[in-house]
Amino acid sequence: GSDPEADRRSFQTMLEEAYDKDLVIDVMLAQSEKQARAMWVIREGVAEWENVIGQIHLDVSMPIGTIGGFIENCRARLAEGWPDLIATFYGHIGDSNLHVSLAPGTDDDRVRHGAEQAVYDTVRDFAGSISAEHGIGTLKREWLGYSRTPEELALMRRLKAALDPNSILNPGKVL
Repeated sequence: GSDPEADRRSFQTMLEEAYDKDLVIDVMLAQSEKQARAMWVIREGVAEWENVIGQIHLDVSMPIGTIGGFIENCRARLAEGWPDLIATFYGHIGDSNLHVSLAPGTDDDRVRHGAEQAVYDTVRDFAGSISAEHGIGTLKREWLGYSRTPEELALMRRLKAALDPNSILNPGKVL
């Protein structure tokens, strides 16, 4: 069985070593259930920015060891195309899941689409997935080829056709 206290100490040691090597800038660990709940309030607050015009929230994943490079590269691409855009990266890094929240400051669809494409281009370059936990639906359909091969896409279509020949389950969705 797992020893929660040993796991906590091991995790804390790993974070301290990463901090000492300048692999992380700042770390905060909850020391109680109350602190953990307070941290989730902050995290959920980022995802629900109030009064931010044109906000975009993406949920991507990639190999853990490439997340730092991904963020640096993604920030550079976004700054080049949209210098006033605010980008926030957060998530459950331990399972390769990264949330990217963008505040372009406009509802202009061309700006929003361009910024979203810059993020997904970076995901593709880092061999990541355009969807970490929320599926594809309709919003990510255009980008699915960034993280799935043509063979995988064909298999998805065959599975959907086999399981839902009349397209009555989640009509218009990929899977």
